Amino acid sequence: MAKATATKLLFQCPERRLFYATAFYVLVFLIFFFQYWPFHRPSASFNIQRGVLGKAEETTDVIRTIQIPHENLTHCKEHPDAGSKGSGRFDDLNNEQRFRHYDSMKGPKSFSCAELFVDSAEINKSAVRLRNKYLKSRIIKDKDYKGLANNCTKFTSERGGYFQYSVSQEERDFPLAYGIYMYKSVHQVEQLLRTIYRPHNVYCIHVDRKASPNIHRSMQAIAKCFDNVFIASRLARVTWCSIQVVKAELYCLSDLLKRPSKWKYYLNLSGQEFPLKTNLEIVRILREYRGLSDVMSVLNRTNPERQKFRYYIGKTRMVNSTKLYTIPKPFEGPIFKGELHAALSREFATYIATSKKAQSWFTWLNVTLCPDEYFYQTLSRLPDVPGVVGRNWKGSVYGLSRAKLWNGSKCKGKIVRQICVYSWRDLPYLVARPQLFANKFHADFDSVVLECLSEFVQNRTYHPIRLNIPLYRNFTTFRTRTALTGPNDWMLTDQSNCP
Repeated sequence: MAKATATKLLFQCPERRLFYATAFYVLVFLIFFFQYWPFHRPSASFNIQRGVLGKAEETTDVIRTIQIPHENLTHCKEHPDAGSKGSGRFDDLNNEQRFRHYDSMKGPKSFSCAELFVDSAEINKSAVRLRNKYLKSRIIKDKDYKGLANNCTKFTSERGGYFQYSVSQEERDFPLAYGIYMYKSVHQVEQLLRTIYRPHNVYCIHVDRKASPNIHRSMQAIAKCFDNVFIASRLARVTWCSIQVVKAELYCLSDLLKRPSKWKYYLNLSGQEFPLKTNLEIVRILREYRGLSDVMSVLNRTNPERQKFRYYIGKTRMVNSTKLYTIPKPFEGPIFKGELHAALSREFATYIATSKKAQSWFTWLNVTLCPDEYFYQTLSRLPDVPGVVGRNWKGSVYGLSRAKLWNGSKCKGKIVRQICVYSWRDLPYLVARPQLFANKFHADFDSVVLECLSEFVQNRTYHPIRLNIPLYRNFTTFRTRTALTGPNDWMLTDQSNCP
């Protein structure tokens, strides 16, 4: 009775009633604040994993997705008149046409990724900075992935991305092989793998021997969750611009050729790269190469000292011994130079792994500087080599594998080793590029750019668009910079045949 009386007196007091009412409304406000602002949820019209735009990407929340039937893909296959529908320029589309499937972040102080894909002075930069700060705070530590991947069923379902996509017969008939080369950030590599993963493809992960034990253990744990993902059987201790870079490539390439998968193309990626195209789009673009490889190669007119002197691997970098390198090349003809990023046909990859000429070229490059810029490139211009343009090709050959900004005014992120590390301000440039992948990204520098690119790719995975196939066919025929006619042509203006 005394207790009931005390409780009654407690709520009869006006001051106490006001206090508890105020506390209740403050509590409701805080719950609403942390639940909805400044973060958003995917809309009902496009429920891809919450990890693309919300918290679940960095946590173990259950991810619910809508499976869009892949029969819709038939509406987006190339038509004979594909090049005649509109101008074909990406920047001729209005925002509704370009990003009609994109979800928006709710709330007056929030933003949508679609807003960042277009240069605009109206972007709420403080909201983007706050989002970036939040995402970076949720980056999972390297050592914690081992625990997360101990339960493979839970890991692959709750992380999302791995088995959530339907796969078309067109994709199954054109399996791909990937070599992923990493030395840091399990978080970023796992995000890359999650985005490009398909059960019918095969993935070799090369972990630099210099990487921390936590990275090795975590990547081993992740790889064990998949039949088609594995750690390279041999690992190189990679020094930048040394023969070890090529050696790591050959380790993965050799392992991939031993796998039962009859993959069509091999694509090499670093852990700091991210796709600009969906798996289906990559398949359709690579078909236009008609069995030839995508390898950049230009005559080696610069940096002759790289093969003039002998170099050796120092403690942290390559060192010029100042001794002349007098051993002749194992074959006649010029040396070609280019970027390591490539898409190699299975025929060319087999030749590299088995031919004596490729082995002698590898041996000759052993004591030169940056051999990774000459190995594939020169082999691709030799006569009688399968799956390449060969020596009869006149002039330079340019590649389509990677979008990369070298030191220059276009970069809106930061420059590291003369290469742009992208920020969210670079998104208008990135979404307009016709290339397959972009280099490079640092999640601890800018996570919003990766989040929005993930949304950009996954939305088109569920809602395929019509590629400008004549553009890619033109490029694979001529392999020149001008063959692309411009950076914004890869998506057709008329998307009326797509869902």
